[in-house]
Amino acid sequence: ARLQQCAPGMALQVMTADRQQALDLLDADRVDLSLGWLDGKPGHLQTEFLMNESLFCVFRRDHPIARRRGRFDIKAVLSFPHLVVSATGTGRAIFDDLLARRGLRREALVAVTNFTVVPQLLHNSEMIGVFTSLAADVFRKSFGLTTRPVPIDVGKISTNMVWQARHHGDKRHHWLRDQIK
Repeated sequence: ARLQQCAPGMALQVMTADRQQALDLLDADRVDLSLGWLDGKPGHLQTEFLMNESLFCVFRRDHPIARRRGRFDIKAVLSFPHLVVSATGTGRAIFDDLLARRGLRREALVAVTNFTVVPQLLHNSEMIGVFTSLAADVFRKSFGLTTRPVPIDVGKISTNMVWQARHHGDKRHHWLRDQIK
């Protein structure tokens, strides 16, 4: 509604892409900006920090990991199959990169390209999903799933807004960036 009031006639198209695809789309002028986590910022792009988030494990309330008398540790989390949301559907996400840096890996039983079916899949299986705090909070509040912080120090995930440096002074582009903040 706010977009219709502020910019009647404007249409917003949202695309899902992994980190490299997002950079490629920016370079090809197929998108005006990108939101997400970057390993490093190419010099021809501008970035603005938006927020830091922690990662959370998400699973059904009666999941075996919730019933264990033992500790909730990374070994236990990785012993269960995982549901991975990946823009490419490859079964890899940021958590996999963070695990690999520690010599760990998880089993991605199911990979999906968006969050639509995540609650249903987690409610009806022993899978665990690992998501940022914003997504995990939605799954907990709206779908009754259980969330717990990832039991390994992986640091915070920084979400940034990224755009072509040549658009930095463009008034319309600046307005769009302000709307997203």
